Amino acid sequence: RSTPDEAGMVGNCLAQVNHLEESESGSVRAVGTDKVETIPCDVVFESIGYRGSPIPDVPFDTTGGTIPNEEGRVTGAVGLYTSGWIKRGPSGIVGSNRWDAHETVLAVRSDVEESVWRCDEGKQGYHGVAELLQERAVQAIDWQGWQRLDHHEIACGEATGKPREKVTDVREIMDLIRR
Repeated sequence: RSTPDEAGMVGNCLAQVNHLEESESGSVRAVGTDKVETIPCDVVFESIGYRGSPIPDVPFDTTGGTIPNEEGRVTGAVGLYTSGWIKRGPSGIVGSNRWDAHETVLAVRSDVEESVWRCDEGKQGYHGVAELLQERAVQAIDWQGWQRLDHHEIACGEATGKPREKVTDVREIMDLIRR
């Protein structure tokens, strides 16, 4: 929450300090402590709330705004998987999404190894995706392009004492990846 300065404008942002707790299943969640930090600021942008939206032909829980699943396997849809907030709802931290992805990847791997479904049945794989992107004139970023962008962002961040400086302008991103 924010607090006003003498002129009634935003002067500080109060942030509760969290600690991480791991459940028996291995998932991690942030839990608030009694400690509060005061951060001086002139402006505050709130970005609170998230609700998933249904996708045609994919099961959806309208109450929770999530895709029903078991360990990332979409309920009632063999070979379809989910991860992140659409999997569990708007909770946790970046590490929670990483755990979700890890759990889902383990489910995919297990299903492939156990031949629950065949990943080559009528699927065109990488070439099919590449062709579809080309048909739709989508400017995709390949691995080498992403690496160029990553190196650029890290170098720009180091110059200012930060881990990275994110590039947010799409034209600039596309220029960087094509170098």
